[in-house]
Amino acid sequence: MTSEQADIRRPEAGNIVAFMRARVAAEGPVVFRSREIADATGLTIYQVHFWLMSLRTAGVVEKMNAGRGRPGVWVLK
Repeated sequence: MTSEQADIRRPEAGNIVAFMRARVAAEGPVVFRSREIADATGLTIYQVHFWLMSLRTAGVVEKMNAGRGRPGVWVLK
């Protein structure tokens, strides 16, 4: 299954979005690192990356580059 084919209604994607929404509601605009999301949701970093790419394809999140040689960060749209 590719990220374009992933069903973002699955609990894994829902948990990621719920975590991101809760942080944004509590703190205002927030950027997220994949590791932070993995730690908060109990998913592996690889699972988080897969689901974030699927959510990006669906237009739910956006990836922002943090600079040359630095990992990108994610924002909730």
